[in-house]
Amino acid sequence: ANANYYGGNNGQYYRYETPLCSGAYNYKDTCNRKCRNAAKKAGSSSKTSSSSRSWSGGDDEFSPFGKFFLWVLSLSGVFFLLAGLAQRKKMSKTDAVLEEAAIKSAGIDKKYLPRILVGVAVLIVLLILFRRKILTWFCLVGVNVSLLAYWIHLKNKADERAAVSGFQLYGESGTPA
Repeated sequence: ANANYYGGNNGQYYRYETPLCSGAYNYKDTCNRKCRNAAKKAGSSSKTSSSSRSWSGGDDEFSPFGKFFLWVLSLSGVFFLLAGLAQRKKMSKTDAVLEEAAIKSAGIDKKYLPRILVGVAVLIVLLILFRRKILTWFCLVGVNVSLLAYWIHLKNKADERAAVSGFQLYGESGTPA
């Protein structure tokens, strides 16, 4: 049998026996690297077979269903952004000043908001290009939910109350009626 050695952390080598390494060492003259090529083939075929079994159309690309929802979530994000900006223009001066103060208290200057939005959009595009599905879905859904919540917040602030089917949920002071 072939003696294989493992180098430890302290510079010493430890001897161990493995049947596969011993067999490969004993037949190295007659094998002509067929073992290595067979191992590479087996490794690459196991990757393709596992990705073809993936529920989302493989690890390489988005499925047609996924591509459809990429478009839907992207377009809805643009819609929520434009709706929020339109609603923001309708705000009263006092509400706009209060919101700008809240943004400043969070440590963000107003001139950096467009850069942050462009940065998030570029991040999502890069995630799509690098085919990171889970991160892409997480970011797209997170951005859509955030923009929708912001738009609803501005819309309710403009209406000064939330009414559902004629029933007023909140009074003038924001407490339940």
